Amino acid sequence: MMNKETKIILGIYLFAILIAVIILANSCSPVKQVKKDHNKVKEVFEYAILTGLEECVNDTIINSKSDTTIVSDTLYSIDYLTDTVNNQVIKEVTKFINKTVTVRDTFKLVVTDKTKENILVNNVAEITSQKVKIENDLIAKEVQLKEMKQKKNRWAFRFWLLIVLAAIVIFRKPIGKLLVKIISPFKHKL
Repeated sequence: MMNKETKIILGIYLFAILIAVIILANSCSPVKQVKKDHNKVKEVFEYAILTGLEECVNDTIINSKSDTTIVSDTLYSIDYLTDTVNNQVIKEVTKFINKTVTVRDTFKLVVTDKTKENILVNNVAEITSQKVKIENDLIAKEVQLKEMKQKKNRWAFRFWLLIVLAAIVIFRKPIGKLLVKIISPFKHKL
C-alpha cells in the first residue's frame, strides 16, 4: 500500500511527464514552421522544383513535333495486244505496280516547366543584381581609397612643411649668420 506522500509525488511525476509529452508533441515541428512562414514555404517549393522532387503539372507545357515522310514507288506498265497480221492494236492494258510504301514518323517531345524556368530566371537576375552591386561597391571603394591617398599626401606635405618651419624658427640665428657669410662676399664685389 502506498501512503499519501508517495501518491502525491507519483502524481506530480505523472503530471510532469504528461506536460513534457505535450510540449514535445507541439514543439519545433519543421512542417509547422514552414506552414507558418510564407518565405519558408516559398523556399521549400523552389527547392522541390529545382531538384525535381515536385513537378507542377499545371505549369508544364509539352510541345510535340512530328515529322512524317512518305516514300512510294509506283510503276506504270502498258501492255498492248496487237494483231500481227493486220498490224493493229486490239487492246491496251495498263498495270499499276506499287513496290514500296514507307511511312516514317519521328516524334519529338519537348517538356517545358515554366515554374522551374521562372525560378532559374529569377535566380540569374538576383545574381546579376548582386554582381552589379558588388562592382559598384568596388568602384566606390577605389574612389574612397584614392581620396584617402590624396588626404594622406596633403597631411604629409603639411607635416614636413611644419617640420621645416619649426627648424627655421629654432635655428634662425645660425641660419641668419650663414646667409650673411654667403651673401657678404658678393656684396663687396658689387
